[in-house]
Amino acid sequence: SSFYCNGQSNQQSERKPHDSVEVKDIKVNGLPFFCSIAQVERKLGKPDSIVHFIEEMSCYYPDTIYYYYKGYQYIKIKDKDSLFFLSVNFNIPGSNLEIKGFKFDQNTKIEEVKKSFPLADTEKGTSNEIEFWFFFKGNPQAFIYIEFKKGKIMQIEDIEDCS
Repeated sequence: SSFYCNGQSNQQSERKPHDSVEVKDIKVNGLPFFCSIAQVERKLGKPDSIVHFIEEMSCYYPDTIYYYYKGYQYIKIKDKDSLFFLSVNFNIPGSNLEIKGFKFDQNTKIEEVKKSFPLADTEKGTSNEIEFWFFFKGNPQAFIYIEFKKGKIMQIEDIEDCS
């Protein structure tokens, strides 16, 4: 992730264990993490909605435009015809995301993720709610968050910690 928020906390040192990831290691439904609006529309069609959000205290950008496509959420890069991935909802059939060659979809099992990414497993929560963290190399405040509930993958989010 190439964007930074205000704040100086080093979340990576506070959360152990952890794994790291580079933007090039992430494919969103076969598309790169950063891509043009046209690329996303060729793959997913026109957006379901576009929401212009203005929040003075936002850690990303005070003036943010969100694009929603069939379970995927992107943020428009200001003054460019480009988007970057923000989240995917696995309740939508066909949703998938690949990290380091491992494909996540609605059938992904916790055990598979633990085996493939043992350093990303935080072991926080109950056996029904498990979180995995991948920190972006070079930006310890940005990470990929994967949430499971009741053994089922729910979502993957790109998060920027602003604390």
